[in-house]
Amino acid sequence: MYYLVWLSTEVLLIIATLSLWLVAPEHLLLNISTTIFTVILGFILFYPRRASFEVWVKSRTAKNAAIDITQATLLFCILSLLSFLAWKFPLQIDTTERSLNTLSDQTRRILADLPKDSKMTLYARRADWPRAMAMLKLYKMERPDLTLDAVDPEAQPQLAKNQGIRDNGTVVIESLGKKVSFILKDELSITNSILKMIRSYQLNVYFTWGHGEVDCKDLNADGGSAFCEQLKAQNYRIAPLDLQTSRDVPQDADVVIIWGPRSDFLTQEILRLQRYLEKGGSVLWLQGPDFERDAHKELRALIKRWGLSLNNDLVIDQKSTLENQEATIPIIENYSSGHVLTRGWRQRTLLPLASSIHMSLPLYENVATSGLAQTSSYPSSWAEKDLKGLASGRAEFNEGKDDQGPVTLVAVAERVTANKAEKDTRIALVSTDGFIRNSYQNQTANMNFALNIVGWLSHDEGLVSLNRPGLVHEPVVLSAQHMRFVFFITVLTIPVLAFVLALIVYRRRRRL
Repeated sequence: MYYLVWLSTEVLLIIATLSLWLVAPEHLLLNISTTIFTVILGFILFYPRRASFEVWVKSRTAKNAAIDITQATLLFCILSLLSFLAWKFPLQIDTTERSLNTLSDQTRRILADLPKDSKMTLYARRADWPRAMAMLKLYKMERPDLTLDAVDPEAQPQLAKNQGIRDNGTVVIESLGKKVSFILKDELSITNSILKMIRSYQLNVYFTWGHGEVDCKDLNADGGSAFCEQLKAQNYRIAPLDLQTSRDVPQDADVVIIWGPRSDFLTQEILRLQRYLEKGGSVLWLQGPDFERDAHKELRALIKRWGLSLNNDLVIDQKSTLENQEATIPIIENYSSGHVLTRGWRQRTLLPLASSIHMSLPLYENVATSGLAQTSSYPSSWAEKDLKGLASGRAEFNEGKDDQGPVTLVAVAERVTANKAEKDTRIALVSTDGFIRNSYQNQTANMNFALNIVGWLSHDEGLVSLNRPGLVHEPVVLSAQHMRFVFFITVLTIPVLAFVLALIVYRRRRRL
C-alpha cells in the first residue's frame, strides 16, 4: 500500500513539474528544485526494484500499457495541435447584445496606425492575468504583429523596478523607442494610451473663466475635474482663457469651451469669440436655464448668428419618472442618424436641468445645423416657459406658450469653407451644464458623448471617444405575486419533484 502511495505521488510530481515549466517558467528556482526532487524520488522508488521492473516490462501487461500510453499520447498530440491552431488563428464571435467583447470601430482605426512589432507588457499579479489578458488579446486579434507579454512583479521584482512599475495592473506599450505606461481599466484606457504613442502633437482646449464657469480643478460634486481628467487622458492640453485681458483667442486654440457661466460676457469678449469663429474656430457652450434672470443675452445672440437658438426655459420629460428619475432629468434615447457624432450611438444619456434648442436662419453662408439629441414626444415632454411657476412647484403644459416635444437638447452648426487650407467653423451647443459635472462622472455614456463632441470640434476624428456600452445596473423589482411564484417553484416544486423521482428509482431497483 505504501508503495502505491509513493508511486502515485511520483506521478503527480511529474505532472506538476511539467506544468510548472510550461505555465510558470519565470519561477526558475522553484522549477529546478521541483525537478531535482522528482528525479531523486523516482530514482529511490525504482532503483531497488529494478529487477521486478525489468520483468514487468517484458510482460503482456506492460505491452498493453505501452499501447494505451501510445494512444493517449497521440490523442494528446492531436488536441495540442488543435489548441495551437486555435491560438495561432483565433476566431471569436461576439453574441452579446451590446457587443461587450468586441473592439469598437474607433479602436480599430487607431490600431491601424500603430507601428509594426509594437509590444504590450502587463505587470500584474498572476491571479489577475486572465481577466487583464482577455482584454489585451482583443487587440492582439486585431493586430497579429502585436507582441503580448505578462510579468508578475512579485516573481520578478527587479524587472518591474527597472521599468518603474509601482501599481498592480500597469501596462507598458513600447514601439520605435517610445514607451507609454498606464493602469489597465477598460478599452478606453488602452486606446487612449495607443493614441499617445502614435501621435506626436497635442490639441489645445481652452476653458473660459471670469464669469463663474465650472472649474476644472474643483473636486466637489458640482466641479468639473472628472471631465478635465478625461480630456487629459486623451492627450489634450488644457488651459484657462481670460477673454477680458487677452487681445484675442490664442491661435493654437483647437477648441474653446464655455462651461456654465453665471454672468454674461462683455461686448469685447463676444467680438473676440466672433473673430475666432470666423477664422475657423470651434466652440462648445454648455448652459442650463437661468431661473432668476436671463444673464446670457450676448452669448445667445452670438450663437444665433450661426443658426442655433438657446431658449431660457426648462425641459420636462415625464417618461423619466418611469426610470426612477425626476422629470427635470430627461433620459435621452433619440439621436440623429444623419450626423457623424450620433450615427450608430445607442447609449442613453442623462441631461439634467436642460433648456430647449431651436434651429434658426444663420447669418453666414454654407452653415449647416443639426439637432443631435431629443426628448420623447408630447405629451410626455415639453419645454416649460413659466420658470417662476416651476419655482413654486407648478409644471403643466400650456397650449400656445410651451413647446411640445420632442425637444432638441444638443445641436451643432458647421460652416464648410471652399478653401481646403482653412478650417471649418464648428459649434456645439448643449442646453445643460450639469451632465458631465463630477456628480455624473459615473455615467459613462455622458462622458463618452461629451468626449465625442470635443473630438469632433477639434477636427481630429481619431480623438472621437469610444461608443462603448457600459455595464448598466438595472435592478429587477419583484412584486409579492412574483415572490410567491419563485418560492413555490424553487422551494416546494423542484425539491418535492426530485424526492419523488428518487423514490421511484429506489423502488424499481429494489424490485430488480
